[in-house]
Amino acid sequence: NDRHLRILLAKVLKQAGFHVVQAASSKDLLKFVNDGNILFDIAVITPLDRDMSVEQLHEKVTSINPGCRFLYLIDGLESSADSSFIHKNKADYIRKPFNTTSQVDVVKKL
Repeated sequence: NDRHLRILLAKVLKQAGFHVVQAASSKDLLKFVNDGNILFDIAVITPLDRDMSVEQLHEKVTSINPGCRFLYLIDGLESSADSSFIHKNKADYIRKPFNTTSQVDVVKKL
């Protein structure tokens, strides 16, 4: 949902050897998941999409792709419910601002 950030992260992750599929929104991500042709190990999410909460997206994705991990890029602008879900579930996250090296290192650890 943040086009420039998505392009940068895709470039960095591709250079690190990851296969990257980009989705501009929660709805686009769910289209990939519902299609069933693409299973992925990790979804990198900026939780600013107001179509659904982080918890709703997490539940929908993992119901179809149970092994999927999530990495949230947070900046303090996410809703209190999204922030609470991320922290309550001890989800992996990186707080902005961040550098691309730290981004790849966190993804590799997942």
